[in-house]
Amino acid sequence: MKRLLKNRVWFDNQIRKQLLSRRKFHLIVLLFFVFAISLYSLPDRVVFLIGEWSPFCSEDMESNGMLCEIVTAAYSEVGIETEFLWMTWIGAIENSKFSSKYAGSFGWYKEPYKQEYFFYSDQGLYKNMHAFFHRKDFDFKWNDVNDLKGLTIGHTRGYSYLKVMREALKNEGISIEIAEDDSTNLKKLYGKRIDLFDCDVLVADKLLGSCFSKDDRKKIVYNPKLITNEYVYLLISKKFPDAEYLIAKFNEGYRKIIENGEYQKIVDKYRIQES
Repeated sequence: MKRLLKNRVWFDNQIRKQLLSRRKFHLIVLLFFVFAISLYSLPDRVVFLIGEWSPFCSEDMESNGMLCEIVTAAYSEVGIETEFLWMTWIGAIENSKFSSKYAGSFGWYKEPYKQEYFFYSDQGLYKNMHAFFHRKDFDFKWNDVNDLKGLTIGHTRGYSYLKVMREALKNEGISIEIAEDDSTNLKKLYGKRIDLFDCDVLVADKLLGSCFSKDDRKKIVYNPKLITNEYVYLLISKKFPDAEYLIAKFNEGYRKIIENGEYQKIVDKYRIQES
């Protein structure tokens, strides 16, 4: 009888040990998963590479310009902070293409080449008015690329070539000169070193107001026939970790700032003021 009791006690102890061992194992597994989840969390901060393009993007402006304000406001609505690193535009798009550190860029038109590498926002950030600027004393009219023959057009390095400019590049009768920035192109235009300059109307208006006297800026005008009137977008690199999450969260936040009126408040701040 005593032997049976001893065996029973021993057996019960073994069962308890096995149960405790299993509980310890399950606890270790649980702690491992908790630790793994704590190491990996969805981003609450995003870094974009952009260039100088006042008043849309500018390191020297309050809130860094219209597009930066829009992007910051949209991500803020969904609890994500934004940071901007400044470089040339060509550097911004190339360095964010395959980066795991920088999410992407914004202020770009839809182009098949970029769509291979980037997710585009569902909606455009702003509809740009892109036109040919010329001196007021130059009687300029155009309907298609053939009207540009014999002329020299200024273009800024790193900017997208719009359809008309792509056609102009192929036309031997049209000369295109590249400058490093928009202000240089406007100064070349004023000095009659180029005949035309393709530029966004809001960008040129800002530069004319800051780089030229009141009398001199009246000597430069733009042709009312626009080169394009298209939206620019936010781009997230397809190679960036959580790229689909970040583009989805931007789309969500962007819809919210449109609905609550914040988007319109931002855009209205940057309207062209008549002088």
